[in-house]
Amino acid sequence: MRAGDESAAAREVELLLGVGPCLYFYAGRVFPRAGGLAFALAASSCSGRNGAASPFDTGGMLRGYIGLHGVSTQDRRIQLLLDRSRIGLELWRSDLARFLATYFDPEGGHSSYWIARPWRNDPDGIFAYRPNEWRAWTFEIRLRSGAEDNPLSLTDVSKWCSRDAELLALQAAFLHGPLDADAKWDQLMNKHLDLAGSSAYATVFESWIREEVRQSPIATPPRCSLTAETDPRSNSPSNPAPLDRAPSHPTSMPRCCSKAASSKSRLP
Repeated sequence: MRAGDESAAAREVELLLGVGPCLYFYAGRVFPRAGGLAFALAASSCSGRNGAASPFDTGGMLRGYIGLHGVSTQDRRIQLLLDRSRIGLELWRSDLARFLATYFDPEGGHSSYWIARPWRNDPDGIFAYRPNEWRAWTFEIRLRSGAEDNPLSLTDVSKWCSRDAELLALQAAFLHGPLDADAKWDQLMNKHLDLAGSSAYATVFESWIREEVRQSPIATPPRCSLTAETDPRSNSPSNPAPLDRAPSHPTSMPRCCSKAASSKSRLP
């Protein structure tokens, strides 16, 4: 499921935020290091479920994969940032739409989210810290996975893609399953983007997501006004905005939507 450092970081975040075990997804991005499978959930999959989102990889922030100038991972301001960056599941899509419209080059459209850095600095100086990569500006979706929470099912899967080895392993697991396993496997394969599996599954999957987004109504979201602190000249690696100020919005990010959320490592 989650291996090694990724799993440990997830547990630390859950303890810091005071939440139970969660399943983790990136909005529109695939993280090949976490496994050889990627799933996109249907838009309705978050309805009636417990969880939250953040405008960056929380485990990456806690483990130092996402940095802030002059701030260590042990700094209390990191926990404050994690706390106030939480977005409700009912809001993350609208928050992401505004986020894309604000921080990514309008000339490049939403495609900039996959291929470029944000073109403006954020209030906390995350984008201005040059070592940071795409996990620093990719929305993370967390769905609670405790015994009392509704489990996800095949009906929640919109599309998926995998390497050939993972495809064969999953097929073998289905063949040794219950009596209706063949029907469920056929149902799942109808949603696979590359029936033979592919070592380039992440590229195939993100290409599909980008096309879905391009055809969706959010392809041209309304521009939102920018305050002085979101101007690229107002924050720099040597002078980032403070992390512990009172934000104008609980997430410290513009309210903003995504067509699909892709799994970091697995079907939750």
